[in-house]
Amino acid sequence: MTDINRNSAAMKWNKIREILFLLLMFSYIMLRLYNTSWVFLGDIIPGFDTFTSMVEMYAFPIAVGVLYIANLIIDRTYFEIKREAIKFVLFAALAIVSVEHSECLILGTFLLCSDFSSVKNISVTFAAAVLLGTVGVILASQTGWTSDYLVPRMDREAHYFGFAHYAIWARQILFATVLYLISRAKKISVVEFVAFAVIQAVTFYYSTQRLTFVVSIFAVVVFVVFMKCEIIKINNKIIGGLSVSAFPVAMAGTIWVSLIYDKSNELLYKINKMLSGRFRLQKRAFDILDIKPFAQQVHHITDYYFYIDSGYLYALFAFGVVLTAIIIAVFTYMFWRTCKTNNTALFSLIAIVLVYLLVDNPVCDLTSGGIIFMFFPVLLREHFEEKRNIKTD
Repeated sequence: MTDINRNSAAMKWNKIREILFLLLMFSYIMLRLYNTSWVFLGDIIPGFDTFTSMVEMYAFPIAVGVLYIANLIIDRTYFEIKREAIKFVLFAALAIVSVEHSECLILGTFLLCSDFSSVKNISVTFAAAVLLGTVGVILASQTGWTSDYLVPRMDREAHYFGFAHYAIWARQILFATVLYLISRAKKISVVEFVAFAVIQAVTFYYSTQRLTFVVSIFAVVVFVVFMKCEIIKINNKIIGGLSVSAFPVAMAGTIWVSLIYDKSNELLYKINKMLSGRFRLQKRAFDILDIKPFAQQVHHITDYYFYIDSGYLYALFAFGVVLTAIIIAVFTYMFWRTCKTNNTALFSLIAIVLVYLLVDNPVCDLTSGGIIFMFFPVLLREHFEEKRNIKTD
């Protein structure tokens, strides 16, 4: 086989593996949204819901694992031991935690293959899957296929729209629209900004998720300042230094505030009320839960109301110290790397996730915040390619 034929075959396989990866991710997200909704086709087709749960838990990790192994066999130039070792450390930590939190296993297998694609294509695929799946469940709740529970809240009614909680579909809409704008990068138009704002306003009205709406406003500011207009440049030492400290400071700050919270402190009490009681619940987490090296189940509802909204604390208690430390290290690397390469789109996404995890906890949920993990191997690939090119020169 000539060099031209080899290059042509390699290019074809690169395209095939990317398409297969994106198809698997799209299909998984759609299935995950069905399985976490109250749309039960098992009432019509006996055993259907059990079947879909088995497919989500076993078939998808196996299928993605097969794709990864097939790529190692077909593309002999792909494997780079340092890069794959880093990916496997994260995969192994997620796999261990999956004993208690099954969603972590599929997240780990997908990230092994996510460098088959690009930031733009992953973003578009994620946005399409989440929007189609979420809107599909919402329509089902309005056409009698499932229930739309209503809860009095903020002088109106919060809609569950077929999901287990009104916060779930709200954050899915937020992340889907944010990822769409990430895929557009500097090409975002005024019309798209207006459409984003309208979608978030409608979502806020029906979900009553005030803090999710605040994060969406923050997202617009980030997009304008860092991505669209580049009012603040990110490839400088100041922003680079802040990016290295941002996630550790957010984690440490969350822990510190939770430990010192006392309702007799007027300032903290007022902030706690603004944050819908998050400080009080975070302090309670330290009172009733132990911090463990690895995973444990965190039961949000007991004989009294208890829920860990903070993504930082939820990771610490649910996933354990080891995986949480790895996650903070991964997010920190990604933030720093986007500054170094002036990747304003991904920088903006990570900044939004940094803030969002202060108020909600979908750290490893591939239908919302967990999508950020898919970009880690992409940045790693670019990093190692850059180092290889420097050595070649």
